[in-house]
Amino acid sequence: MTRDQYDALQNAVPVVPMVSAAKLTDQSDRTLLWGYDCDRRSWHVFLRGGIIELYVYGRGWFTDFSSSDHRRDEFWPAEQLVPNKRLYPEACDAEFCALLINAGAFLPFTTFNDERETKQFYGDVPESEVTA
Repeated sequence: MTRDQYDALQNAVPVVPMVSAAKLTDQSDRTLLWGYDCDRRSWHVFLRGGIIELYVYGRGWFTDFSSSDHRRDEFWPAEQLVPNKRLYPEACDAEFCALLINAGAFLPFTTFNDERETKQFYGDVPESEVTA
């Protein structure tokens, strides 16, 4: 690499693949992803009113207090919606998963549970639109 090539790389702006609810054919309110993170907090991504919401909640594995984070947005970086531990595949939306995979996201599925009941929402859904 030359000095000019190196300098050009320093100014490069990475492309961050984004997803939005507008890219979904099915616009019904429902769970899009449900799983948990390395701290064992529940990780619920859902569609409500045409907007993607992320609600992370529960007692953390390494903390002695409950915490939650609730955000909603029209556009999300694909990787920001995926927990860093596991997703329950039977509780995730196939269309949304395909959208994330096409955006380059890795989906860390656990073993499929054929016994899980089919529901509109699998994780908790906060009543208010935004809590944090």
